Amino acid sequence: MTSTDFGQEVRLTTRLHDLVRSYPRGNSIISEFIQNADDAESSSLTVTLDVCSYTGERLEDQRMVSLLDLRCSCITSQYSAIQTSRASSVS
Repeated sequence: MTSTDFGQEVRLTTRLHDLVRSYPRGNSIISEFIQNADDAESSSLTVTLDVCSYTGERLEDQRMVSLLDLRCSCITSQYSAIQTSRASSVS
């Protein structure tokens, strides 16, 4: 299969912002993390919620401050699973 470039361009930050905003409010994103870990037959799942505010003063380049919404919170997930040949062949 070949791909075709249709000349569309979307900034990565815009795409990620839209992706995150498409999740409904509430715990649905946590359910998604759990489902992904379950699908991967993970033995553990860690979810971290960071609600801190940052000043940006420790950034390497102060021009990056304008890219930050310093009042936002962050949620991350990490799970452990053994990668199998079946999982690695999925594209």
